[in-house]
Amino acid sequence: MVQRAQTWSRNQNVWAVLFLGGVTLAACSSKNPGTSSAGNTAAVSGTSASGNTSGTTAAAGTNATTTAGTNAGSGGRAAPPATNAGTGTPATAGRGTAAGSGSAMAGRSGGTSGTGSTPSTAGTSAQPPSTNGAASVLQYHNNAARNGMYVDTAFTREAAGKIKKDPTFKAMVTGATYAQPLYFEGGPDGKDLVIVATEQNEVTAFNAADGAVVWRKMVAPPNSNGSSPCGNITPLGITGTPVIDAASRTLYLDAATSGPKNQVFALSIDDGSTRSGFPVDIDTVKAGSRSFNSSVQNQRGALLIVDKTLYVPFGGRFGDCGDYNGWVVGVPLDNPSGLFAFATVSHGAGIWTPGGLASDGTSIYAATGNSKADGGGVLSTPTSWGHGNAVLRLSKDLKDIPQSATKDFFAAQNWSQLDTQDYDIGGSGPVLFSVPGSTPSELIMALGKEGAAYLLDRANLGGMGGMIQRKMVAGGGINGGLIQAAAAYTTPTGTFVAFRAAMSAMGCGSGSGFLGAIKVSGSPPSMNVAWCAGSNGSSSPIVTSTDGMNETVVWYMAGGKLLGHNGETGEPVFAGGGADDGLGTVNKFQTAIAAKGRIFVAAGSAVLAFTVK
Repeated sequence: MVQRAQTWSRNQNVWAVLFLGGVTLAACSSKNPGTSSAGNTAAVSGTSASGNTSGTTAAAGTNATTTAGTNAGSGGRAAPPATNAGTGTPATAGRGTAAGSGSAMAGRSGGTSGTGSTPSTAGTSAQPPSTNGAASVLQYHNNAARNGMYVDTAFTREAAGKIKKDPTFKAMVTGATYAQPLYFEGGPDGKDLVIVATEQNEVTAFNAADGAVVWRKMVAPPNSNGSSPCGNITPLGITGTPVIDAASRTLYLDAATSGPKNQVFALSIDDGSTRSGFPVDIDTVKAGSRSFNSSVQNQRGALLIVDKTLYVPFGGRFGDCGDYNGWVVGVPLDNPSGLFAFATVSHGAGIWTPGGLASDGTSIYAATGNSKADGGGVLSTPTSWGHGNAVLRLSKDLKDIPQSATKDFFAAQNWSQLDTQDYDIGGSGPVLFSVPGSTPSELIMALGKEGAAYLLDRANLGGMGGMIQRKMVAGGGINGGLIQAAAAYTTPTGTFVAFRAAMSAMGCGSGSGFLGAIKVSGSPPSMNVAWCAGSNGSSSPIVTSTDGMNETVVWYMAGGKLLGHNGETGEPVFAGGGADDGLGTVNKFQTAIAAKGRIFVAAGSAVLAFTVK
């Protein structure tokens, strides 16, 4: 993928899709991150980027009832088990030992747990309950479905329209921040924490009340990029969003360090100390005969935990140099040295989208970018398909996906043409969501640089060209199309996926602008762009709701402002406030989080808080 972004590697530009009610947010960006200025123009991406992957786990609406007892159940596609446990689906990628069962990965709002496998009653995919607090944001876009839904009774539309920057919250960081902030309710001494990681490999836990530093740690010196053949983030440190295991009170992250090499760290939430058995050197892992090489691989996508295994996605660097591949590396949390991995057959095919991997508790989902011929440069293409420009369903043991396993992958029929145009399907990670009353009802949406949205049946991804529907929703281009992370949500008027386009959204039912909402309805389901709104920006959207269905507001950043739009109509709810409410510089693909009546945004060298209270 070729891009002009100022400061991202090739794995770093992404579009995301929004689904509420199995919610997911979308935004467009290029594989190489850069910074967006306080003005209206988005940062352009750099010259080439590796493909990206993302998976989806169902996100819960508040009216949903989660299924399955602890560490059990087949985790049918209607709703994942309450503990993210379940049997893996066959023919997924990777090698090595299968992941063990373990504690639930927390979503902010969950249903009640039970036994058996009763499907979700809300029509929205259910998400496992948090073990430490309902307000916690433990992973990218708040859940493994990557739907970007935040349930908070404080966020009525009326209150959202009066949101203001909180002058009592002051938090400063060192280094560029591309990773989404996280929120942990009930930290040391009962303090809630806002946790931020930067490219200086600095991790800071701030008191969520006022921004005071609770603990701060540099995990290792970052990579200067001098020993790498390409790349445009210097220094290069922590780029992908970390993930928290609430049960063990541990933060997991991948850091690019001097060498270069990639290392996985595990830090105590309470004091930042390093857990026993860590860090782990990713360069020791193999996928079959293929060895991992940090000089050409880059870690941009968000990390994921499913059943006591950490999954880390990789793509290439800005400039698309070298024979990189799309990788997913599994790190067993009880045996961190027992690494196992999946790697794409073709070079390229990076898994680089900011949303990273998604999961429904049973499988791991990833979206890939353009593949390359062996020894070929940017815009080359292999003689046969090898996992490029695709959505993959991987088993938890990361077994290979053969081309005969058509239920476990979707690839564009014109994958080779997309390769030569650098139009990655993996520009936005997969978002998992449900459409009540539709057949099929358990769905995935992927958005790519071509400007197209792909609607997929989660039970049968369809193989080559086997999507339910493909629809152009934005202008396409190496630096255009959909590079971001989308958000998904269900309202009383339907199920929507919100996205941000690099160029204006297309086919709008009402309005115009760079923020769009795709309505998915009917049986079989189909897509139409319900509304468009908003100015150009470079962030990925999120959605707030008072109960998982009502009072939805889609939030994103553009023009140096935090903006909010009615999730059903696109009408402005919050237009950015006054002069004291500006954001300043926000790095490409950054996304906000919502917790306890506040929205937190990483901007420049600060973390900002906006409050409705």
